Amino acid sequence: MIKIITNWFNFRKKKDSWIPPERPELPLFYTERRIERIYARDYPAKRFSKFANFFILHKEIYNAVIFFDTTQNQEYSEYLINNKEYISEKLAAKGRNLIVIPDISSSTANINYKYFFPEKHWTFKNFDGIPKAEYSNFDQSLIEFLGYSGQIKTGVFSAFLTGSVFVEKLESESIDAFWNKYIDNMLDYSDIIIRKPKVFYSLEDFDGSEKLPLINVDDETIKEVDIIWESMKRLVESGNFFLVAPIIEQMIESTLNPFKISPIKISSDFRIFLPEYDLEIVMGHLTKAIYFLFLIVNEPIDIKDMSKFEDHLLNIYLEISNRNSYENLTDSVKAVVEPGNELIYMHISRIRSAFAKKFRYSYYSQYEISGDRGKPKSIRLDRKLVEWDSEIEFARLQK
Repeated sequence: MIKIITNWFNFRKKKDSWIPPERPELPLFYTERRIERIYARDYPAKRFSKFANFFILHKEIYNAVIFFDTTQNQEYSEYLINNKEYISEKLAAKGRNLIVIPDISSSTANINYKYFFPEKHWTFKNFDGIPKAEYSNFDQSLIEFLGYSGQIKTGVFSAFLTGSVFVEKLESESIDAFWNKYIDNMLDYSDIIIRKPKVFYSLEDFDGSEKLPLINVDDETIKEVDIIWESMKRLVESGNFFLVAPIIEQMIESTLNPFKISPIKISSDFRIFLPEYDLEIVMGHLTKAIYFLFLIVNEPIDIKDMSKFEDHLLNIYLEISNRNSYENLTDSVKAVVEPGNELIYMHISRIRSAFAKKFRYSYYSQYEISGDRGKPKSIRLDRKLVEWDSEIEFARLQK
């Protein structure tokens, strides 16, 4: 009897247990060679080649494909040159972009290097005319720059949203066979899910009821920054980026303090300077008055409670504005601090834009007014780095 019951339970267990589906069999191309991935989070933190750093591979060129050969086989180089158009067309049909590194760098002068590294001690020269021959083994330097330290000597690098893939060419296969098999077995890029781009300024639901603006940069700043990124995109797509970037990286890493936050200096005429970057940040008077208020009040401010700071803001605005009408100045401040009025978000967006058009996020995030949506807002910068001219009276209100 016990045996019958035991058998019945075993039968039920087998019947009810979940059996995972069989994995589809991979094509031989994928199983007969090394295919190694590197994720952005695994890159050494000091490398500006990390995707979250320096010249980020823009979202539009995550379809880049680059051939590398550390064995320096001349046949492979000649094949790529002679068949560049054919390979490019086949890759384009899969939504990919072949990048061929030129023998000598060019078209590097139009890059706004200071946007990425605003520190005034950086002097970025024209990097045109750098030959591959400057590297003892360019392809080896290339894959090291891309963060790879594995065993693949010859193959293809391709970028994806969170890292990169290195696919090996077997010694036993011809270069022609490798390229054809690689492309034939490649996923169509249009089938890959791409992250949605950020919305720079819009209204969205918050907590299912009230609507709060997203605080981001204005249209003019978006256009200016897009121009910077378009120049970088062209540099990458032409292959010139990969000739000059390792040299810039060596220059950056040779400095003991490559990333430096500049103090803010407010002059007697209320101009905003970042002396370590040799930059001036320009804002309108009311926008600047709001920024000064957040600098002075060294604690997060709830936007819904801005009316509590009406007198402080008015004092600042009266001192820095060149408008003579006290009534107009008062009305402007009242409108900004009025609960439910979205004007304050417009000014905070302008403040972010003033910094965002000068340098990348890892820098301007220190200076902007920020905070989670619906939460109090503040400026992250250490107030020890804020220097007010001694003649500025309202700075004495600092809490």
